[in-house]
Amino acid sequence: MQPRHASTLLSQALELPDPADQPGPPGEDIECPPPGRFGFMFPNLQNQNEEFLLPTGPETVKALVALGKTMIDKEPSNPAFDTQIPSVYTYFGQFIVHDMTFDPGADRLYYEDLDSREPLLEAKINSLENPRSGLLDLDSVYGPILENEKCTRVPVRPNGTMRVDAAGEGIVSGTDLPRVNARPAKARISDSRNDENLVLSQLHLAFLRAHNVVVKAGASFEKAEAMVVRRYRRLVTQDFLPKFVTPGDIKWVQENKIFNPAENEYFLPVEFSAAAFRFGHALIRSKYLYNTFRKTVELQELFMLKMIDEYSHILEDWVIDWKEFLPGGVNVGRNLAPRLVEPLARFLDKPVTVKVNGVEKKPILSLAVIDLLRGYYLRLPQAQFVAKELGVDPLPAAEIEKVAAEVSADQVKALQESGFSSHTPLWYYIMAEAGHPDLGKGRRLGPVGGRLLAAVLLEAERRSTNPGVMEDGWDPILGAENGFDLAVLIDHAKI
Repeated sequence: MQPRHASTLLSQALELPDPADQPGPPGEDIECPPPGRFGFMFPNLQNQNEEFLLPTGPETVKALVALGKTMIDKEPSNPAFDTQIPSVYTYFGQFIVHDMTFDPGADRLYYEDLDSREPLLEAKINSLENPRSGLLDLDSVYGPILENEKCTRVPVRPNGTMRVDAAGEGIVSGTDLPRVNARPAKARISDSRNDENLVLSQLHLAFLRAHNVVVKAGASFEKAEAMVVRRYRRLVTQDFLPKFVTPGDIKWVQENKIFNPAENEYFLPVEFSAAAFRFGHALIRSKYLYNTFRKTVELQELFMLKMIDEYSHILEDWVIDWKEFLPGGVNVGRNLAPRLVEPLARFLDKPVTVKVNGVEKKPILSLAVIDLLRGYYLRLPQAQFVAKELGVDPLPAAEIEKVAAEVSADQVKALQESGFSSHTPLWYYIMAEAGHPDLGKGRRLGPVGGRLLAAVLLEAERRSTNPGVMEDGWDPILGAENGFDLAVLIDHAKI
């Protein structure tokens, strides 16, 4: 059956395919930029006695796995657990993460290795390289493409516009990312993770098209890049951040400067990358109203091509209808709490084995378990000690268990049996704090998660530079900066 065209979902301003949009060979090799690095926001919690960390050993690992397996949203269709935050911000958070970091703990975890694997040494974590700069510079869009330890340019047309493709069997240009000819037709973008689900893929495409709109208005490639990056930073700190962090916590960060590395010694804290910025996993829905033709889309359908590594051009009836993801649309994020929808928490954690160096192993696929174990392996301090560093009175064990009880009795039991109620993994604590009725109330981060998130994003913005940008205020199409948000960006991108 031929795919139905979704052209009615697109602006009439979209043009027919340009011959230059046809996928081509990889770009030229270029010198890779110097990598960023990781480190600890609170190195004083990394002493030799490890008194501030979770206990090291197989019993802790077993307890983390048990706790992660209880973090299940058992009522994923219950509207009582919805926020009012449009789902575009769920995926924009993922987009920001990919722009700032390649997670050093992102290697696949296997159940068979858990007993023998130990946390990394502090010196090892401090020496970990971040292929991203850790700043808000959109190198996930503007490149370079990092693949097989080589760097190549992202595909750009001679006129300075970013190369985009038409959806498979489609006639409308700019409905898909630029892809290679051969199968699997992987996207030729700086960060391949931005093609791991359809919503994120279409959001990346919106940034490519926003750049092209500015070029077509008369800007050079460099000027358009500078303008889009400048607006991106505003989206992060003025649009995204206030939706999840209270004004009081943002003000506290601005006044206290808890994250302020010396000049030329900037790094991305693992307390941020492995804990605070993983709150968005709770926002993900199990189903979405995707567009006119895809009334109800299961979450796993958005990830299926990534899972089997069979990338191809999307079909036109899979072009996203952004109005359902923006303010006023049907799709909103789930409440922030220590639970994830089943396709992330449990559904995918089925008996699957893979061969690793000739040995069959079972990968851990539960995202909650992975998040908890990464924090352990990256030496994240217990949340109670981090709270004190942030000027916050830690939640008593009984209050953490009260939040857990809203999820399940099994989660309370897992906390009590492990002692995690009073010696809490940082990521879990941030999720429990967000779900506490007197703190995040399910709608925002509490003070520990909020201050960690704000501290890094605001410092990343402060240190990000655009040499020679907008001295003359040239901005013919994106309009006033005041009030610029994701809805405005996507409207300009005409997706």
